[in-house]
Amino acid sequence: MIRLTETNQERSEALGWMIGGDFCDHAAAAPLLNAEDAQDDSVNRCFGAFNNRGEVIGGVLGVVAADGTGMTWIPGGIDRLVRQRLLQAIADELVDMGAAFSQVLLQPPLDAPNRDLLAASGFQFGTSVQCLGRELGSPVTTVNTAVKALPSDPPSRGPRFRAVAFSEFRDETALAELLERTYIDSLDCPLIAGLRSGRQAISAMRETGIVREDRWFVYLWDDAPVGTLLANDTADGCREIVYLGVDPNARRRGLGHQMLSDAVATASADGCLKIGTQCDDSNYSAIRLYGNHGFSSTATHHVFFKLKARRKSAA
Repeated sequence: MIRLTETNQERSEALGWMIGGDFCDHAAAAPLLNAEDAQDDSVNRCFGAFNNRGEVIGGVLGVVAADGTGMTWIPGGIDRLVRQRLLQAIADELVDMGAAFSQVLLQPPLDAPNRDLLAASGFQFGTSVQCLGRELGSPVTTVNTAVKALPSDPPSRGPRFRAVAFSEFRDETALAELLERTYIDSLDCPLIAGLRSGRQAISAMRETGIVREDRWFVYLWDDAPVGTLLANDTADGCREIVYLGVDPNARRRGLGHQMLSDAVATASADGCLKIGTQCDDSNYSAIRLYGNHGFSSTATHHVFFKLKARRKSAA
C-alpha cells in the first residue's frame, strides 16, 4: 500500500529508504527529518510504501516551491514496482497541492534504470542544465558592452539605458510583467514555458539563497523596463544570478552583456568570492554570453518533468 506517512517513525523510515535507495538508511534520514519538521506541511509531503504487516518498504519526499514547481526525488524501495508507484503517487499529490508540474533532477551519468523508472511513471526528459561560475578577481576576455540604440530611438538622442535597484524601483507588478515578457521565445526549459507567472517566479527567487533586493536590478530604456538581473547571495560568500532576461523587443542590442558585466563588477565590489548561475544546456547564446565574461561549466544535471498529472488511487 502507498500512502502519506502519519508518524515521525514512518516518515523517518520512508526518508531513510529514499536516501538509501534499496535499503533504509536511518542515520542519513535524521538530519533530513529535522529539516522537514521545520517546514509547513502545506508545502511538502512524504509518502511511504507499506507491506501487509505495516512495515515501511519504501519512501519518497515531494515539495511545492513558491513558484508552483513540484519537486521530488528518485524514491527508494525494495523493488522497482514499489519505487514506480511511489513516484506516481507523489507526482499526483504535488499537482493536487497546486503544482503546475513535477520535476526530478538527476546528476550524470544518467543511468538506464532511473531513466526507465521516470518514463514508466509519466515523466519526460525536459532539459539538461549547466551550472556556470567564475572566480572573482580573475582575468576575463574583454567584451564589448556598448549598448546599441533600439529601432525606435531617435539617432540624434542615442540610447538611454540605466539600471535601478529593485529596493528603489519597488514596483512588483511591473517586475512581474517584465519577467513574463522575457519568457517569450526563451530557450530556457521551453517545455514548461507559460506554466509559471511572474509573481510566482518572484516568490521563488525570494526563497533562493540570501535575498539581496538591492542587488536585484531593473534595466530601463527611457523609463520603460526592458531587462532585469536578479542576484542573491549564498551562505558561503558567493553571488548567484538567479535570473537574467531581456524583453524580446530589446534583444540583440548588447543589453545582456552590459547587465552581466554590471553583475560581475557589483559582486566583486561587494567582496564576493565567486559568482555563478544556471543555464539551459541548449541555450547556446546564453552559454556563449557567460563564457565571454569568464564563466565556465562546473556541473550538469538533467531535469525530467511530469505535466498535468492526474490524481490516481494509491491503494
